[in-house]
Amino acid sequence: MKIIRLPKVLDMTGKSKSSQYAMINPKSATYDASFPKSVSIGLRSKGWIEQEVIDWVKQKMDARS
Repeated sequence: MKIIRLPKVLDMTGKSKSSQYAMINPKSATYDASFPKSVSIGLRSKGWIEQEVIDWVKQKMDARS
């Protein structure tokens, strides 16, 4: 299991930083509850489990068909 930081998540999803944060903010109009939750890795640091992000991207790709 590998924890990745925001720059890698942005690279994997193709989103901008502001779009990514809007997507994970429940108060945002573009909130996506299916996106994996972040993991606290320090007092002010968050990361995501790489495999969960990969699975989310694959789910989005599969939904195109």
